[in-house]
Amino acid sequence: MKTWLTRIPPDYQNPTLYAVLLHLFFVGFLSFNFFWSHKTLSVQQTKNTGETIIQAKAVTQKQLTQAVEKKASVKRAAIQKQRNIKAAREKAKREVVLKKKRALEKRKKIALAKKHKAQAEKKRRADALKQKRVLAKKALEKKQKALVAKQLRAKKALEKKHQQQLAEKRLQQQLAKESEQLNAAHQKQVMTIIDRYKAMITAAIGQHWLLPSDTDKQLACQFLIKLSPSGTVLSAQLVKSSGNPALDRSAQAAILKASPLPVPREPQLAKLFRDIKLTVRPEAVLSSA
Repeated sequence: MKTWLTRIPPDYQNPTLYAVLLHLFFVGFLSFNFFWSHKTLSVQQTKNTGETIIQAKAVTQKQLTQAVEKKASVKRAAIQKQRNIKAAREKAKREVVLKKKRALEKRKKIALAKKHKAQAEKKRRADALKQKRVLAKKALEKKQKALVAKQLRAKKALEKKHQQQLAEKRLQQQLAKESEQLNAAHQKQVMTIIDRYKAMITAAIGQHWLLPSDTDKQLACQFLIKLSPSGTVLSAQLVKSSGNPALDRSAQAAILKASPLPVPREPQLAKLFRDIKLTVRPEAVLSSA
């Protein structure tokens, strides 16, 4: 069962209860004062009936007025307090709502900023990737062109090198042929000079060779002759005997008497006559190396 207190809004139940109790207290206080004042006045009526009644009425009326004003003041204060409390609560609610609204707006703003930032970052990455791919494609094309150019240069260089090698080979072959021809000509010339000087040496020895009597002109003996650069005979060693000791000794004596033998003045040719093998016959002197 609902009482009159449950019908009051929850925010006003406690203040209302306090106000009712305060009213009951003042009613009881006034009743007690009135009863006490009435008893006092009854006792004092015999002493000063007229003056006492007037004073009692004035005091009672004044106290009643003060009590009523105090009660009204307390009631107004309680009502104002309730109003202040209600206003503070409403203000707090509004502030909470406003704070929530601001927080929500802030979160929305942050989320929107994050979204825009993410979109911008996504676009930046996409543009960067696109640019990277373009640069990579250009770099690949440039690399391929450079590779083709390098291969072409290498091919040309190889062909040029091959042509140079062929030319060098032909030149070397030509030089070798010419050198061979020159060597052959030089060798022929040298041999001609050697033969001429050998003939001259044979003639010089023949001029000093005194053959033994009854000598077989078909016999031959061979000597190893050492000469100085000026042609002086340093030694004449018998390396192959003719079988006739007298012929061998006469030939050796002729070689020594013919010193100095004729030799070329050119150093390169003179070296060829440092050590010579010479075969001599009574009928002629022939040399062989």
